[in-house]
Amino acid sequence: MAYIDPTPADVKADFPAFAGVDDLAIQRRIDRSASWVDASWLKSDYSYAKSLLTAHYLLSDGFGTTGDAEIAAYRASGVSRL
Repeated sequence: MAYIDPTPADVKADFPAFAGVDDLAIQRRIDRSASWVDASWLKSDYSYAKSLLTAHYLLSDGFGTTGDAEIAAYRASGVSRL
């Protein structure tokens, strides 16, 4: 099985706070995540790790929205800090 990069649609599905963000802005951050998440990662972790790092970059760069329901969903999935 090959390493598969997430797409902007994958990031939006995993993190609805970025549903309104332009695909090109997301893709640029997916590409940037390659400096940290590479073929040394387990294949089973690779794609989601890149999605998580992409979400981090997007939040750090001021993209996305976070309503109370979204924050509750993130906490339920194990995220402790945005």
